[in-house]
Amino acid sequence: MTEPIELEVVCPACGASVGANRLDCGACGVELRPAPRLPSQGSFTDSKWFIIASMVFAALFLGFPLLWRSAAFSRGEKVFWTLAVTVETVVVFAVFGWAMWWCWQVYQTTM
Repeated sequence: MTEPIELEVVCPACGASVGANRLDCGACGVELRPAPRLPSQGSFTDSKWFIIASMVFAALFLGFPLLWRSAAFSRGEKVFWTLAVTVETVVVFAVFGWAMWWCWQVYQTTM
C-alpha cells in the first residue's frame, strides 16, 4: 500500500515551512493564497463531445488516435464510435467521388 504524499508549503514572505492546509503563515502572519488553477492538459481529450464532433465534422478516421487515447470513453463506446465514423468516412468519400465523377461528365459534355 502506498503512503500519502505530504507537500511542503513554504511562506513566500519569510520562507518558513507552513502546513498544507493553513491559510496564513504561523511565523510572520502573511496571508497565503492558493495558486490559480490552470486548465488541465487533457481538457479537450476528456470531452466526449469534442472528440465525437472532431471526428464526425472534421477529422473523420484521423480522429481515431484521439478517441482511443481518451479515458472519457468506455471500450464499448470506442468500438461503437470507431465503426460509426468508419461508415461515415466511407460515405463521405463515396459521395465526394460521385460528385467529382458527375462534374467530370458535365465538363466532358460541355466541351
